[in-house]
Amino acid sequence: MNKKITIGLAVLILLLGGGYFFANSLNREIEELAQNTLKNNNIQTEDVKYNIFSQSLSLKNVTFVYSHNSMKMDNKADEILVKGISKDNFIASAGDDALVCDEIEFKNLTSRYYAYDNEELETVTENISIAKPMLNIRQLLTLHKSAPFSEEYFQCLLDTKHDGIKIANLKMQAFKGSESQAVISIKNTELPPYNGEKFDMVYSGFSVTSPAINFDIAEILLEGVELPDAKSLAVFSKTAVRLNELERSGVLEDDPESFIEYENLSNQLLEQLAAVSATPFSTVKISDSRFYFNEIEQVAKIPVILKELSYKFDENDKELVITSSLKDLTIAKEYLNNLASPACNTLIAEKFAQGLVIGGQSTASFSKETGEFFNDGMLSVPTLAEISAKAEGIIPSKDKNAFLFNLQKLGAELSEDELFKVLEDTQIKGIEVRYDDKGLIDFSYQILSAETGLPKENIKQASLTQLEQTKSFMISQNSENIDKDIAKIIDTLIQTIDKTGKFFAKISFDPACSLADILLMEKIPAYTLDAKAE
Repeated sequence: MNKKITIGLAVLILLLGGGYFFANSLNREIEELAQNTLKNNNIQTEDVKYNIFSQSLSLKNVTFVYSHNSMKMDNKADEILVKGISKDNFIASAGDDALVCDEIEFKNLTSRYYAYDNEELETVTENISIAKPMLNIRQLLTLHKSAPFSEEYFQCLLDTKHDGIKIANLKMQAFKGSESQAVISIKNTELPPYNGEKFDMVYSGFSVTSPAINFDIAEILLEGVELPDAKSLAVFSKTAVRLNELERSGVLEDDPESFIEYENLSNQLLEQLAAVSATPFSTVKISDSRFYFNEIEQVAKIPVILKELSYKFDENDKELVITSSLKDLTIAKEYLNNLASPACNTLIAEKFAQGLVIGGQSTASFSKETGEFFNDGMLSVPTLAEISAKAEGIIPSKDKNAFLFNLQKLGAELSEDELFKVLEDTQIKGIEVRYDDKGLIDFSYQILSAETGLPKENIKQASLTQLEQTKSFMISQNSENIDKDIAKIIDTLIQTIDKTGKFFAKISFDPACSLADILLMEKIPAYTLDAKAE
């Protein structure tokens, strides 16, 4: 062999060998740095591999255990793959240690949550991919270990930036071993790039399986999501943790002080959530849902179908406007069986051969300058009727959260005193109701005819006669105006049933009065009434 070629090959081998050994040396150095970082934060891994050429770090069988008082969480990942990471990420100074890489990928991540020695929640996720994450991972791990509910910890989380997150096949088993055990599954979750501003989220293939109800939702869209600030997150997370501790302690029934603390904290948590996350997003849209009621044996496999449910929040310095829409809520005819006699059920099955379809929409507005609110809602059953209602009034507090908080509380389980307080804090200026018949009146008489065996027209005439007699009695009393106004409403009903199929009534209060005063009727407020069959 030519001597020059031999020397050249020898030099090439030495260069390649040197490069190989240099690469291996650097790989081992970074692997050691990674292992030390994990060890210092109580994170265990069976295998750490770094490839200098692809700049990828692979961690196999990673485990991380976290405990706080009577709570414990076990976390395990088959693999964590960090792509596009260099030595600089491990040796950066304390003030410049944000993790920046091309992507972090978690494969088969399992988290188990234990409370008071009971396994209550298990979450298994097939894949989580975070593009170009930027977070202070050292600070986050340290705070997670030493101060997991502190403002500093949540601020570190909120400071995280990324170019998008994708989560595939998440499955969560909640309330394990209890009567309320439920399995929640999400096929895909996507978050767009985040830099601290509002963002959108999309959940696809969302489903829940439980003893009482199962449901499947094709898509949940959240637009304009706004995260609470770190201080608020710290405050109500600590409240929630303490509530959980009191619930688990078993002393609420025997220790009055603990029970009072529990009641106070429950109210605090509601107020904290209402104040911080009154409008946590600008739009939520739930599309193509199916609900199965497992406890009703006859229809357990027949879904209630919802085409779309949406809420939209529009807010500026002067007002808050909330628009909601319900599209094609379909209750299958099987749910309507056995509501009355067999003859009536036959009529119902014919009337609702395609199911009972319900739709609706509403708009609520609230003025931050005056505290005035206005609500306009409509509910429609195309084969029966359309009814709309409007209400306007005043919330004494001009804070939008007081308005939203009152709305939320009216739909919650309240004590008598709590409900009365909400009713007192809501003043009404006027209420308007409009009815447009689409067949409900005639169908009602058909049902009564089938139930009694009497001719439909006879039943109708008997009901109109009864209303006429009641109206005449009210007029004959010649007492307070309210009796005459009731007679006016009855007369309008008679005309609606007999002729127009349309009803309109409006009552205005001057001055505005509280809902409590209206319901109690202890002192009749000043009002004017308008009623007519349109």
